[in-house]
Amino acid sequence: MKTKQTRNYFLTFLTFSFIVSASAVCFAGDTTGALPYLRMGVGARAMGMGGAFTAVSDDASSAYWNPAGLAGIEKKELSTMYSALSLGRNLNWVSFAMPVSFGNIGISVLNLGVSGVEGYDENKVPTGNFAWASNTIFISCAKKAEENVSAGVSLKVIADSLADSSRTGFGLDIGALVKATDKLNIGVKIQDLGGTVGSDSIPMSINMGAAYKVFSDKLSLSADINKIADIDNPKLRIGMEYATGGLLSIQTGFNDSNFTFGTSFAFNMFKLSYGYVVDSTIKAADMHVISFGAQF
Repeated sequence: MKTKQTRNYFLTFLTFSFIVSASAVCFAGDTTGALPYLRMGVGARAMGMGGAFTAVSDDASSAYWNPAGLAGIEKKELSTMYSALSLGRNLNWVSFAMPVSFGNIGISVLNLGVSGVEGYDENKVPTGNFAWASNTIFISCAKKAEENVSAGVSLKVIADSLADSSRTGFGLDIGALVKATDKLNIGVKIQDLGGTVGSDSIPMSINMGAAYKVFSDKLSLSADINKIADIDNPKLRIGMEYATGGLLSIQTGFNDSNFTFGTSFAFNMFKLSYGYVVDSTIKAADMHVISFGAQF
């Protein structure tokens, strides 16, 4: 038992060392900060926990939060999300994951768009309405490298369009998840490694997290540190989830300085979740998130 536990801690240390080394390379250069919606988060449950989900990652939304978490999925799983944002924008997510012979796989789509935007020329003459949309497809794969250690990747293909112009791009997310003890999970993720869209760079970010279960595993506590390449200060995310032991679970947390709250209702194979994210700077930018999921 001690030998296995020591090996898990050693693998955790190696994983964190790799992430820190990679971040040193990443943060040496400047980036444009393209496509910030890729860093907003998905899923009402995860966002209700303040986005502190790197070490939790136990459902189909893991394709976004930490692709290594897909390795723990034992059934086919569908996850969807809808959120109406400020300025008429909509943020949508749909993901499907399933076990296969060589591990687990998933395919997901993240969409942000707005339509009916009034256009004007240089003389302020109306030119009609136009739309903007950006779609990112996640192609994910995860596998357990050891009994308590998982690794995963998400290849991202981006299609971005504004009025009559369009551009494409790519990115890569790499994650690891370690079950250090029966109560403690440790997760790490590199997001948007080598990410580009058109001629713009997508800033790489590093996410490190831990999750711990108490009170007979009914209460989960989680914390993440997130560092984006073109932002000086790292962000702290903290969250918790309490499962009542029945159909209901409650989430709350802080995403940096923004308070979050959520609740989930599960019945048989289905789960319906609601999440609320407060924007501490612009009240109109508060997010209401609705998710629906199913296992079969």
